[in-house]
Amino acid sequence: MSQTVTLQLPDEVMEQVVKAATSSGHSVQDTLQTWISSKAKTVDTQIMLQQAAELPIYTPQGGEQTAQQLLAYGQQLQKEKLRKRDDS
Repeated sequence: MSQTVTLQLPDEVMEQVVKAATSSGHSVQDTLQTWISSKAKTVDTQIMLQQAAELPIYTPQGGEQTAQQLLAYGQQLQKEKLRKRDDS
């Protein structure tokens, strides 16, 4: 199932996307979709979650603060689980 998203990209990133799309003869949308899809297949979910604290969270109907708190709680539980495993 596909979903439509809106991205706000820095100018320098957008310039790279446009340049790649133009040189390949593909649309900007197709180029971004290819880049994101290929990266998503290789990203380790645990690493992504560790890095997620550095990124702002946006939700469709607000509630970003609650989402951030839930993420922090999940990360705390993960650290405790790893600590218990290391202590064993």
